[in-house]
Amino acid sequence: MNYIGNFSSWIDPEIIATILANKGERRPKTNIEVYEDTTLTQWQSAGYDLSKLGWEFFYNQHINKDHIDLPISTAGRKYKWWFSKLNPGDFFPMHVDHFKTEKNVQRFWMACQDHQMGHVFAYDNSVLQDYRAGDMYEFTDANMWHAAANLGFVPKISLQIILFD
Repeated sequence: MNYIGNFSSWIDPEIIATILANKGERRPKTNIEVYEDTTLTQWQSAGYDLSKLGWEFFYNQHINKDHIDLPISTAGRKYKWWFSKLNPGDFFPMHVDHFKTEKNVQRFWMACQDHQMGHVFAYDNSVLQDYRAGDMYEFTDANMWHAAANLGFVPKISLQIILFD
């Protein structure tokens, strides 16, 4: 992960309040077609109880916005974004996102709050710590292994962005 910079002035407190007060799209969906064929099978083979996994995604419709300006330039590229919320006790096991239709993917992760005790973001063999609200990182490989967990006492919110051709 490469540190890009801090974009704390971009964070809209109204969006964060909306995410904290509401439910997003709950995952995982246990429909195997939603994931790369092996992801759910790999989690189950490792002993994960899928009913204990959980996280929420927030898109335009969840935050009552038709459009948001992203904190980074899209430079004319296509893009997707979503917020992720992990409530205390939620976790998202190690996985690789497989982009099926997107080509030349650049992937970014931005903290929407200061690092809290128990908030975990892991990638490859590392754990990201001591980040501040607005700190943005670029994945060195869009298909990098990563995971997240909330072992703390307050929800963990981040922004995910992908740019692609």
